[in-house]
Amino acid sequence: MGEDPENFDPSKPLGTHSEAASLPRVFCCSSRAYGKLEGKFRKEGRSGAWFNDLGDTGIPQLQDHARDLTVRGRERVCVDFLDGLTHLLKSMANWTQNGSLRNHNGKADDLNDKLKSMEMVGTVSPPLPDQELTRTSPQRFQMALDGSIDAIWNSCNDHIFAALRGAIRDAVEEAPGIVKGWTAPPAALRHSTYKAVCRRGGSFAARSGYLDFNADLVDVLKASLKESWPRVFFRQVPKALERSQTEHSRALEVFHSAALTAGRALGVDQRGLDALIQQIPAHAQSLRAAVEKGREEIKLLQREANRQFTVCIADMMAAVYKDCAQQTGRCPPSPNALP
Repeated sequence: MGEDPENFDPSKPLGTHSEAASLPRVFCCSSRAYGKLEGKFRKEGRSGAWFNDLGDTGIPQLQDHARDLTVRGRERVCVDFLDGLTHLLKSMANWTQNGSLRNHNGKADDLNDKLKSMEMVGTVSPPLPDQELTRTSPQRFQMALDGSIDAIWNSCNDHIFAALRGAIRDAVEEAPGIVKGWTAPPAALRHSTYKAVCRRGGSFAARSGYLDFNADLVDVLKASLKESWPRVFFRQVPKALERSQTEHSRALEVFHSAALTAGRALGVDQRGLDALIQQIPAHAQSLRAAVEKGREEIKLLQREANRQFTVCIADMMAAVYKDCAQQTGRCPPSPNALP
């Protein structure tokens, strides 16, 4: 609703899960047959029932899939390392090829001071149509960074924190009814089962199924966030990071243009300028890698934050569970009991 309030239709879900549903792969495996064919069950022999080959058991395919899950992360680490190495080698080559700068009556020192401070570089280039681009390089990069942080913060504030206020109020109002349902007919738990859950911090794997009092209490709160949570972390945050990457790339191009102009003005030979130009793709790739790393970190943080709802409820309820587990005495008669 926050993205397009005028065309908002509450009957249409905001999330599209068709792509996510196609991602998981299902493997039909037989670990026992795989073990037999590998000779790990010596007493039973190598006979793998109707499996004659290791590939028929499905385990090798599952192993390959597990290795492939880490390919993207390993590729990103390798690319970051190679980009950094390329940048270092080109920088070293640039400085070794331009040792003659020391003979330009102190101009090399002036260039070093300007490049180190990065305050004057933005003013060396000719005036640009966009007034924002006439700012110094640190200001442009800082503005791009602040803009992305503000966009993410405003998105969380407008959709997550605002929804949490009402969600907490609803959870508090419904909590007594949820707790009463654990011991009241018709879905009342046996007293022994109820105490077993309380002794284990609110969760217990009973014969009838897994019981989790903490999840029951937090489900009301999560239900209020089921639309706003994916809207923020799967749509608006990636868009903010993409805009940040575009703005940083633009600032980088302006900085390189200004640095080239300053180099020509201070007598840098063409080989040094060519080396500087060749560094632009490496810096651009570093920006893309940084944005991708930020996106992955935000994804992990939001996943952990989502899990912490249940953990916080469990911590708050720990003393209550302890008191309930220590209660003794006769249970009140059931209203459905025979006279």
